[in-house]
Amino acid sequence: MNIAVIPARGGSKRLPGKNLRLFAGKPLIAWTIECALTSGCFSKVLVTTDDPDIALVAKSWGAEVPFLRPAHLATDAASSQDVLAHAITDMSDGNGADVNYVMLLQPTSPLRQVSDIHASFRLLEEKNADAIVSVCESAVPLSLCNQLPDNHVMTNFVTPASTGTQKALYYQLNGAIYLMTRAVALDLSQLYEAPTQTFAYIMPQSRSADIDTELDFLWAEFLAQQKIR
Repeated sequence: MNIAVIPARGGSKRLPGKNLRLFAGKPLIAWTIECALTSGCFSKVLVTTDDPDIALVAKSWGAEVPFLRPAHLATDAASSQDVLAHAITDMSDGNGADVNYVMLLQPTSPLRQVSDIHASFRLLEEKNADAIVSVCESAVPLSLCNQLPDNHVMTNFVTPASTGTQKALYYQLNGAIYLMTRAVALDLSQLYEAPTQTFAYIMPQSRSADIDTELDFLWAEFLAQQKIR
């Protein structure tokens, strides 16, 4: 059995109410629920939330919300690992023993497509992988990035070594897809560590919006409305 887990906590300090905020005509979380259901890849599409309003909306769009997330998993200190493990073992049948693969789908990535879910499963099979994680090409060349000291002086901000990397391609996590075996999902510390075989699924920047701020929201909505996918 394959399951999709959509984490949607009620509290959001940087963008309050973002999971239920209307995004291009639908609640933000609805985009991810619809994508998961339409893919046909999952026996269950589960939303894990502490918020009754999110639970109600999630159910209305077809997701399963067996119960609300316990209070200790609804704080800023709660880890993705704890939330995911709870969803697998407490929200699926038989303590989750029948789960083969888990896909973590964050509702803050509304521009992923059904084709991305399908392609991730194909890549998992082709590579005989333990996990697939979506990335996109970094929008800012590494040669233009550096730390600043307290006084903000820019001595050595750009160095000959960094300018030499300007043509190299760099990739960043885009937060859209985390597909993994049950074993990896229950111990995320091994996701990027050997012997776990994790492979990158490369998505275009136009589908890689990860909403955390008001500006992120507006930009992603613009892309959705313009159908720049």
